[in-house]
Amino acid sequence: MDKIGSGAFAEVKAEINEKGDEVAVKRILEQYKDDEHYTHRFKKEVEMLKKLSGHPNIVPLVEERINEDKQEYAYVMKRARCNLKEFMLESSIELTDNIRFSLFDQIVEALAFAHSKDVLHRDLSPNNILITDNFTVWIADFGLGKDYEAKSLGGKSSIAGHGTAVYVAPEQSEKLSNATKKSDVYSLGKLLYFILTGNEPPYVITSVDRFETLIKRSSSYQPEQRFKDAIDFKEEYEKAKQIQIILGQDDKLNRTLGELISSNPKVSWNEFHEIAMKCNIIEHDWFDFIAPAMDTLKNMNVIYDYVEQIGEDAALSFIKLFRERLKKMPSIGWPFSEDRKIGVFAENFYYGSYLYSSIRKEALELLWDWAAIEDRWAIQDRIISMIEGNKIDEESMADHMAYYMLQTGRAFQKLKTIKTRLIKSDSIRRAVINLQSNL
Repeated sequence: MDKIGSGAFAEVKAEINEKGDEVAVKRILEQYKDDEHYTHRFKKEVEMLKKLSGHPNIVPLVEERINEDKQEYAYVMKRARCNLKEFMLESSIELTDNIRFSLFDQIVEALAFAHSKDVLHRDLSPNNILITDNFTVWIADFGLGKDYEAKSLGGKSSIAGHGTAVYVAPEQSEKLSNATKKSDVYSLGKLLYFILTGNEPPYVITSVDRFETLIKRSSSYQPEQRFKDAIDFKEEYEKAKQIQIILGQDDKLNRTLGELISSNPKVSWNEFHEIAMKCNIIEHDWFDFIAPAMDTLKNMNVIYDYVEQIGEDAALSFIKLFRERLKKMPSIGWPFSEDRKIGVFAENFYYGSYLYSSIRKEALELLWDWAAIEDRWAIQDRIISMIEGNKIDEESMADHMAYYMLQTGRAFQKLKTIKTRLIKSDSIRRAVINLQSNL
């Protein structure tokens, strides 16, 4: 029999069955047949395949060959053409978007089905996803699924028996029993990146051309920021896919954020974020991006909901982009009297993202930019009120703000009116006194 592949404690070989069909047989390696842990894991894998049998995207179990008296631990499955990693590298295949979407659609369907049965995979990677000749996807190798007592194992495809390194959620890397459905969602995000780009995903994904919101949220370091399971992921993936299909059909359909909000005021946060991060500008930054963003994220409660829905990393990317577009915005062609809205927006973002210091720091910097650098009077009043009212009350946040104030080296005349004796933060008080002395 030809060897197809091997893992930490089992191998897979090709075989011709009695009907003349080519099948794949997975069996425990000889040296592990006396180890109760590995035999238990193997039998558990077979039981899970039985539980998930019938789904078109779970590898079909053809025959069970377990005879403990004879120390035989094997099972027979249909043979696939190759695994996903080999498929993506096959030069004879033109990987169109339709093929890429079809592959990932099937992976999502299979995992959503498994999660509906309360089965975790915990080792989703290109090596464990099989592709047939007609491009049907089968998820295989449930050897880590629901195995809460797994030992630390070596092997070329796994890290300490916890899954395939870059696709494994951080909490699962620390301890296999920490894995939840959200850990499988982490792997889904990494798989989508791999299928779209053809490249192994980095441990931290900072940029991707498509599905950025979905991928970053799914592969977030913090489990609480991910989708709760593959079923929840599937719902948002379908929405994001429709957006990508529309955007990919015709460049004229690459809508601005303003056009999106005008056509659909009740747009979902994921769709809002996806279009916002495209940042398509046709007429002017103010009307196409900045004003629609501020009108949609209209108060701190709405901003809180937005940040919680898309996650800290995605929200941080948005506020950074917002600041960047303000800096690049043409100095003419927008209503100057509306500048106060920028101050309100920045302050609301500061309060609305109170759980995330990285976002709050960006909001404070935005306020100072437009109070000191742009010299906008209405915004100066807001920042003075925050400083005198000691609204920047966290020490680390106050230290950051003080540093940024001095780093810009910019001040404004109204700063002279601040009563420094009212300021509780030592760092902000020193920064204000320093800037006042230069006026």
